[in-house]
Order: sequence, then C-alpha cells, then structure tokens
Amino acid sequence: MLMHELIHIEHGHNSHQPPQVERIVESETAKRLLPCIETVARNLADVDIATAAEALWVTPNVLHTRLNSLTREEHAFLHQRGTEICLARLETHVQTVSRP
Repeated sequence: MLMHELIHIEHGHNSHQPPQVERIVESETAKRLLPCIETVARNLADVDIATAAEALWVTPNVLHTRLNSLTREEHAFLHQRGTEICLARLETHVQTVSRP
C-alpha cells in the first residue's frame, strides 16, 4: 500500500524493518487513512467488517488495525454510540482471517 511505504520513507527507513516497527507503521497508516472515528463508526453500523471497509475505501485489515489502535477517547466514543457490537464482529473477522 502506498501510504504504508510513504510512512517508511518519512521515517527514514530504507531497508527491511523489524516486526515492531512494521506494527507502528501499520497503525500510523490506518490512522491516516481513517482519521475520523465518527466516520468509521457510522460505516460500521449494522454491517460486517468487509462491507464497512469497502465503504471506507480501505481493506478489512486496515480497518481492523485502526480499530485495534483506538485511543481511550475513541474507544469511549464507540462505546457511547453502542458500537461494541461492531467490535465483537471485528473479533469474528480476525478469527476468520487468521485461520490457515
């Protein structure tokens, strides 16, 4: 993904990075592609993760990463909006994606 590689360039990375750095870059990528948690919440209402990701113009993995890197405030916002149901669907998606 282009954004992912641009973030590597911004950080001065010019070779393979360890998994910890990749996770940081993936999180930053997701936050840049999905900066507005309100928009994310609106698109998660009553749909599965894949459908929400498509509506947000990102991959399901980017949406998954964004939801896994919520700030306390963002998590509270989703909870307040009753979006914990979508987080349960996220767990189902993670289990499906991670199966061999």
